[in-house]
Amino acid sequence: MMIALARVDVPFDVIIETYATEYSTFVDINIKDLEEQDVALRIHVQHINKDKEDVLVLTHGVFSSSHTFLEAATYFDDYQLVLIDLPGHGLSSIFPDDVTGLRRHADVVYETLKMLSIDTFFIGGNSLGGGVSWYFLYLYQNDMNIKGLILIDALSPDLVNMMIPSLDFMPSFITRLFSSFTPRGLFQSTLNGVYGASAPSDDMIQRHYDLVRREGVRRQVPVMQWEPLETIDFYQIIDDSEIPVLIVWGDVDQIIPLDVASIFAQRIRNHILVIYEDVGHEPHGEHTEQFSQDVIEFLNMHQ
Repeated sequence: MMIALARVDVPFDVIIETYATEYSTFVDINIKDLEEQDVALRIHVQHINKDKEDVLVLTHGVFSSSHTFLEAATYFDDYQLVLIDLPGHGLSSIFPDDVTGLRRHADVVYETLKMLSIDTFFIGGNSLGGGVSWYFLYLYQNDMNIKGLILIDALSPDLVNMMIPSLDFMPSFITRLFSSFTPRGLFQSTLNGVYGASAPSDDMIQRHYDLVRREGVRRQVPVMQWEPLETIDFYQIIDDSEIPVLIVWGDVDQIIPLDVASIFAQRIRNHILVIYEDVGHEPHGEHTEQFSQDVIEFLNMHQ
């Protein structure tokens, strides 16, 4: 019975055939681990409106992918969009040493943008991607021209260590089960909790279900380790940068609650706070048109 319930991995070539889009490009990069050894990665980018001058870089949350922004992307006719799949997500390769962290993800974004010859842009992200964005600002504000920061129900500095992404807080038998038995209904239930008043589409549920079963991804869940985060005041670093910040949140977010948005707003002076009623953790997917209009207004204000 247990064997019958097991969900096999989906071959990577099948994933690429199914989920690569007309915007897909792959970038080969190297980042450094904490011992200064090279970590080779192939990163999937959805690069939209390449002929436009003004650039918006977006990264997604845990178990999501660049596809989460495609519907919103249809509103950004005047902007070049760089939608990056973080390692272990979407169509990007996994970290081969089973180590992850905000520094690594920020380095991936930096090296990817260098390969694309982009050095002036707005940057933002949802959930984990929001954390990657403010950490990117911390690392690279003097190397890149960051015109603005967009935090979409973002992971905060306070939550990084509490998040325990290695899943050490879960019994080992749970993580082992997840790595083999991944029922589609689990993802439907999880995504229903991510959203607010609306419900995720069947296509979205299927995409999440397929991508997490991509070969190699589930194997990492029980073994993935996170690099430690520096014990510094990241809020102060964001505030001192004087870079304008747009904070966007759903008021019924059950993953990262609205109180976190209030902390960002209290600690960062140069900010705009937008809250959507009856919206959950992914306002770009649930309240797409208004979200896009609000982001475009912010971008236009700071050109």
